Amino acid sequence: MSISEKIEVLNALQNENNVSKVEKMKGINESTLRYIIKNSEKIRKIDTISSSYSKDKTFYHRHEIISKMEKSLKEWIDLQLRKNSAATTASIKQKSLSIFQNIRETFPSEENVTFSASSGWFKNFKRREGLHNIKFTGEAASGDHIAAREFPNELNRIIKE
Repeated sequence: MSISEKIEVLNALQNENNVSKVEKMKGINESTLRYIIKNSEKIRKIDTISSSYSKDKTFYHRHEIISKMEKSLKEWIDLQLRKNSAATTASIKQKSLSIFQNIRETFPSEENVTFSASSGWFKNFKRREGLHNIKFTGEAASGDHIAAREFPNELNRIIKE
């Protein structure tokens, strides 16, 4: 949601003074509206210093700890690729959690910052870092090795019948 849209919501709240009417009028969720109200001072401050061009753009601010973690994770993935080491999705997610914990320890005032290496985060991380053409492997499935070994003989027997 752009700054201009958020300002419109704040102005509508001032005029209407009814949260549910503004939700319906603007077509936004209650949680979004709460976020806008909570950050109204910041939004109005940004509105006063922003150009008309930037007010209509949507910007996403990533927390410093998460940005540093993703940068370190990208370096680790690049190292794994240079070593021709198999990087599974699970190992990358696990490494991201480990890096996050290490970085968060250096920011004692940021204990409330949380991170979960979800599938959605991983998909977006690959897109942000340009890893779209790299195939990450999954865990190898265990197979019935005995049946696989006997299958050619069984197939030949069936064909002969």
